[in-house]
Amino acid sequence: EDWAGGLGCEVHAHDPTTRYRDLHEAHNSPNVHFHYAGLATPTGTASSFLPQGYGALGGQMLTLQQLWKQNGHGGDDDDGDDNNNNNNNNNNNTRPITLLKIDCEGCEWESFHQLATEEPEMLQRVCTIILEIHVAETLQMATAAQLKLMASFWDHYIVRFGFRFWYLHQNTGAKFDQKVNPVLLDMGLDPTVCCYEIALRRPGCGEGSE
Repeated sequence: EDWAGGLGCEVHAHDPTTRYRDLHEAHNSPNVHFHYAGLATPTGTASSFLPQGYGALGGQMLTLQQLWKQNGHGGDDDDGDDNNNNNNNNNNNTRPITLLKIDCEGCEWESFHQLATEEPEMLQRVCTIILEIHVAETLQMATAAQLKLMASFWDHYIVRFGFRFWYLHQNTGAKFDQKVNPVLLDMGLDPTVCCYEIALRRPGCGEGSE
């Protein structure tokens, strides 16, 4: 975040965990804006999920659409707390999102499914996604419904929207999170790897826009 801000990029960082709030708010770096908020969906379980080791979640839990609109990347509807809007952004709904980076301990499956099915036009402004995906039962990948969300991610982002992989890295995680969903084990995933850091790029996105 600091590196991107130093290059002149407008960076918005979000973290709803109570224990890190003071640390984040005290951090001062050019063009980096911290928001005491987290990622969730209105009808899913992510907003009430507490992964081991992080402590309580005290920040506002919002959808990707709501977070983007608060930061000046949304439409005209009033889906969040207007007091948190960046007044310099004027809610311009055509501003591109050069990079979206997320690690939310499994909430990615619900959140990306909701975005793709409810506001797919917003994805047309996203060029690059850096994401840690979680495949362990302790990290919101335990049920058949959650497996379907994983399949939905592939269908929407790779097949329909044309994102392409350019990076993959394994993350074994903590011992208590090394219980990979058995269906995924049968498909060949490593039983000792809870998470994968991936990066996706939509070819041609942003070219010639500056």
